[in-house]
Amino acid sequence: MSRQEFALDASGNVFVAGMSDGAGALSDMVILKYDSVGSLIWNTRYSSASNGFDKPNKMSIDNYGSVLISGTVTGAGTGMDFAVLKYCSSQPLAALQNYLRPVFLLRIT
Repeated sequence: MSRQEFALDASGNVFVAGMSDGAGALSDMVILKYDSVGSLIWNTRYSSASNGFDKPNKMSIDNYGSVLISGTVTGAGTGMDFAVLKYCSSQPLAALQNYLRPVFLLRIT
């Protein structure tokens, strides 16, 4: 996995987001959640519809323990797009918003 982002929630859980080769894809976003002693709780992948190059740029945790990830994804016929993904603390993808062909990328700090 390359290009990692890290975040820590109020319970001491560690979240890691990065890129990994995907099955039939150039690269997928990979999100991992570890507990405070380092045991893996869950992991998931996000692959855009085009199975192109998907990478996280920034990750943060909201007050409810949800993981927010901004990144670039390869859109189906649109080239590089900007996306925001939201995962609940128990892992399911709760929300996804794609923004087509950004003129510039915002970096969440």
